[in-house]
Amino acid sequence: MSIINIICQYCLRDFEMKRLTLSQYWGKTVKIKCKHCRNLNTVTINAELMSGAVKQPYSGDEKDSTKVLGIGSISHYVLAKVRVVRNEFNDQQDFNLQEGDNIIGRSDIGQASTGAHRIAIMTKDTRMSRKHCKITVSKLPDGAYEYVLADLGSTNGTFFMRGESRKHLDSYDKIMLKMDDKIGLGLRSEIIIKPK
Repeated sequence: MSIINIICQYCLRDFEMKRLTLSQYWGKTVKIKCKHCRNLNTVTINAELMSGAVKQPYSGDEKDSTKVLGIGSISHYVLAKVRVVRNEFNDQQDFNLQEGDNIIGRSDIGQASTGAHRIAIMTKDTRMSRKHCKITVSKLPDGAYEYVLADLGSTNGTFFMRGESRKHLDSYDKIMLKMDDKIGLGLRSEIIIKPK
């Protein structure tokens, strides 16, 4: 493998670096500029990084500049679905994502459509807003799909989870999603991005 994918600690998008370029800095900590948001990421070039082992993409510590370092990227050439995890508030439910905005929230039987695709989760979790968050699906020129998560000003917040990492989304945050990423809504409701 000649390419290493690094997850930016600021925008959480993957960007590629050549293994040969990184190997000349073996054992050193370097700053690498994200190709998307242009922020500098502090990365330690070591065996774990170069072998392709995955590090947690987000530690939650704003002062730790190595918090979002990860390897591996998943290309999404099929539309994904959202799976609601079964718990004391919800039964398991699956919803197909569509291109454009997918508004996710608690079901409201009398709610009028806004033109965006609505994912109305049947739940007893009253801390989940009716318009809690959205996932915007865009088709890229190479045919892959890009998934971007944003909070919609929900009362109790939206949480992004990848592995053991957890991030509370602010109203201006946009997070690039991958398959198997988890999103926390309401009190303890959780959804997972899955392939169809």
